[in-house]
Amino acid sequence: MECLEQIVNQDNIDLYNIIFKYILPLPIVHESTNRSNINDDISETSIKTEYPEIDRFLWAGSKKEGFTIPITANQPHNYAYLMSDFDLIAVLSGIIAMDENASITELQHDEIFQVKDAPHPGFVKLFSVSDQQLFSVRFDTDCSGKVHFMHNNDCKATINIPVNEIIDKKVVPLTSVTEKSAHGPALCFKIKSEHPAAAKTTVIAGTEVDVVLAVKMGSWPQAANNWHVRQRSCNWPSMDLINKIMCSAIHLVPVGHSKSDNSENEWRYSFTIPERLLAQSLSVFQRACYIMAKILLKAAFAGEKCISPYLLKTTMFWLCEEIPCDNWTDDRMGYFVLMLLYRLQCSLYRQELRHYFIPENNMVDHISPKVLSNVIERLAVCIKDPLTFLFSFIEAHKYFGFYVHPSKDIFNPLIKLCKSEWDKSPKYTEMINSAIRNLLLEFVGLYSSWLKRNIAPPGDVITRPFAELKFRLLLGIAKDIQNIDKANSIDIIVNSIANEIETHNADNATEFLSYAKSFLKSL
Repeated sequence: MECLEQIVNQDNIDLYNIIFKYILPLPIVHESTNRSNINDDISETSIKTEYPEIDRFLWAGSKKEGFTIPITANQPHNYAYLMSDFDLIAVLSGIIAMDENASITELQHDEIFQVKDAPHPGFVKLFSVSDQQLFSVRFDTDCSGKVHFMHNNDCKATINIPVNEIIDKKVVPLTSVTEKSAHGPALCFKIKSEHPAAAKTTVIAGTEVDVVLAVKMGSWPQAANNWHVRQRSCNWPSMDLINKIMCSAIHLVPVGHSKSDNSENEWRYSFTIPERLLAQSLSVFQRACYIMAKILLKAAFAGEKCISPYLLKTTMFWLCEEIPCDNWTDDRMGYFVLMLLYRLQCSLYRQELRHYFIPENNMVDHISPKVLSNVIERLAVCIKDPLTFLFSFIEAHKYFGFYVHPSKDIFNPLIKLCKSEWDKSPKYTEMINSAIRNLLLEFVGLYSSWLKRNIAPPGDVITRPFAELKFRLLLGIAKDIQNIDKANSIDIIVNSIANEIETHNADNATEFLSYAKSFLKSL
């Protein structure tokens, strides 16, 4: 295949570098990252007291990894709060899995199972050490939470996990489960709550939670033994992070390979904790690039589930190994977003995308050529013309319930200028800078208009953080204006922004100046 620069010319990449940065500002990603770390995994102590069948619960998915932002559908009077779907992994108590030659003499568990490779790399079968019977588990299809322990395909025991109670008390309190179903090895819960917001407005909060069973590995799996020693072209992940990951828990989930004749008795390695550690080690900018690529991916496929976001995340990890962190600078967002999508497209074209921890596992070898061809074609369109998909997204969505994007019309002068046939002369550079400055002033007006109401005082943990997020958005714009308008100091630009805020609320303008003084001093 061609290289990215042959598909997208440098002028367009320069344009996307600018537009992507203001469609997904870094303070938005930073705030979402902070919030993803607020609620840690549910307390092990409380679990073992309330639910003795469960050793611990683990969150899985992009929400916990800091790879997502809260997005709402931007509809007047009745809008849906679209939280990211996530998995809740229930690690079974009293069970442990071990590789064939691992020591098990010191382990104190009710039952130990030996890991043996299944035909496809990354998948295994479990056999009881005591009687060598094939072991598997599965939820009952009645969705009650009954779990059947299968030995040689016969049910030898059944336990009950009160999943409805767990969802209500531990996961998303004060909501209602509208639908539940058994989907393969998981129980799927669609959750919704409705409450009045502003006058004549109803907020419908909704998400989907998949509850998945798991068995803990007693040690790092032999199938991933080469991960920590393989050659890398840059220093990510760091040796400290590698060592931390090698000491973290690995699990097996009852998921078989889709082409296996015996998938109901197979287990797949789950690197939930290592992947979370990797994701959280990335810079805010790297996370922003991933989130923007995921937004484009979802916009391009318009709700179709023909490609898993996990493939994009795997591509991201491989790309971070290849490109040094210092190269990921916030003036190159367009380049890295398109590079991430392009690398995914190349992997699908080769029909080869290697699992990050177990490279022998080709994660796309089960996808039909017809589906692959459709995905490759759609990705090609998205890479060549990302703005069409991006603007359709921003017209229909907003972040954190308050961040409404300006009309795409304000970007048009910059877009037309960048796509014109002007010679790249000093005059052209001056015109580009003028267009960017006008764009930034539009954002100043937009962000200032969100500060009409008196903000909460410091110490308010509910609404104050959102006010300070708006302040940081404005300060980010101030720094960008200074990069263009070097004749004015940052203090002069901040004061001019405070004047704009004052047209909406004088007290908030004073609060902004106080926050700006403290914030800029800390940089």
